[in-house]
Amino acid sequence: MSKKFKIENGIEMPAPRVRGSQEALVEALASLDVGQSIFVPLDSCKTLAAYVTKVAKASGAKFTARKAEQKDVLGHRIWRFA
Repeated sequence: MSKKFKIENGIEMPAPRVRGSQEALVEALASLDVGQSIFVPLDSCKTLAAYVTKVAKASGAKFTARKAEQKDVLGHRIWRFA
């Protein structure tokens, strides 16, 4: 046993943090039904794939994303397909 660190059991891990503006994205992804999609502008999220993966793992849902343009705004469209 290390003299500097105490090893402990049974300490509950806190829920992952979602930073302010990305909370809406995570909620939107989690609420998608199969066949629905959302558009995410490029400047609204730098780590889009990480959030999609996080929601997919937590919910068991499957998503796919493609580059898209909506009203002259570049971004990605994310579909839930399973």
